[in-house]
Amino acid sequence: MKRVFELRFPTLVLFCLCTWPVGDASARVIPTWTYEDLFSKSDVVVIADPLATTDSGEESDLENPWKVRFVGVNTEVKIKYAIKGTEKNEKIVVTYYRLPDSTIIKNGPELAHISLTERTEASSTGKKSSGKPEYLLFLRKRKDGVYEPVSGLMDSSLSIRELTHGSRE
Repeated sequence: MKRVFELRFPTLVLFCLCTWPVGDASARVIPTWTYEDLFSKSDVVVIADPLATTDSGEESDLENPWKVRFVGVNTEVKIKYAIKGTEKNEKIVVTYYRLPDSTIIKNGPELAHISLTERTEASSTGKKSSGKPEYLLFLRKRKDGVYEPVSGLMDSSLSIRELTHGSRE
């Protein structure tokens, strides 16, 4: 009996020492959105260029575990290609949320960011501009005519995908 105790006690102590300093380990369950899901639940799927972005003045009133009032953003985009659905206007407004300035959230939402700044990429002949990014957007139309990400406002980056281009040399 004493021999068994001598073998198990160090193992138990080692286990306790290895697991004790582990801090708060939390995670948030995010639904899996396949391209098939995004496509089938969208009213429109487009490739678009961003034109202008403004805060909408809207704040989220959705209950959320972070106790943060998210800031509404409206981005006007120009449709280059319609993959699904029809939209009579070549320009539409997409709404989504962003974090308030200077706010950081642990295990926060997957919020989209649509950039208006030109991208530069390195090439063998030096840096060159690749222009403003294009976006693949999976959207549903709200009653007010504004579009929102089909994956929802809290995980909008799942529906708003920046397209990257390979080398254009």
